[in-house]
Amino acid sequence: MRNRALGYLARREYAVAELHRKLLPYAESVAELESLISDLKSEDYLSDLRFAQQFTEIRGRRFGVRRIGYELKQRGVSDEIIETLLVQMKREEFNGIKNVWLKKFGHLAEDYPGRMKQQRFLQQRGFSTEAIQRLFSALGDKDGLNFASMDEIG
Repeated sequence: MRNRALGYLARREYAVAELHRKLLPYAESVAELESLISDLKSEDYLSDLRFAQQFTEIRGRRFGVRRIGYELKQRGVSDEIIETLLVQMKREEFNGIKNVWLKKFGHLAEDYPGRMKQQRFLQQRGFSTEAIQRLFSALGDKDGLNFASMDEIG
């Protein structure tokens, strides 16, 4: 079972709870699995913090703070680790939302329903209402996109 665990960890980082669930069907007993998990943590092969950092870095390119926090919680990462990483992400959220919006839309919708569609898309990606409002305020000039002002805000 140790070889299986190391094989999983060689491919990508896992949260402790996530690896526990994945290995449970192969364990002879829960005590054996707990011992293996403990050994992997003490040897620094397994770390919730390292998993969460990697996860937020990758998912942060496409999703907002709320969604990433929810997904980390689902994977069994502790609230303290989640809170620490999300505070760091909040500082950079405006750049993330700007990049996602540019890739998906690239221009401000002319009508109200179009703008609401853009905002709903960003909400579904987990971006905060505050970040969405900041983005649309920066995009609000009618003559076109003013990226200089977007860089000043972010």
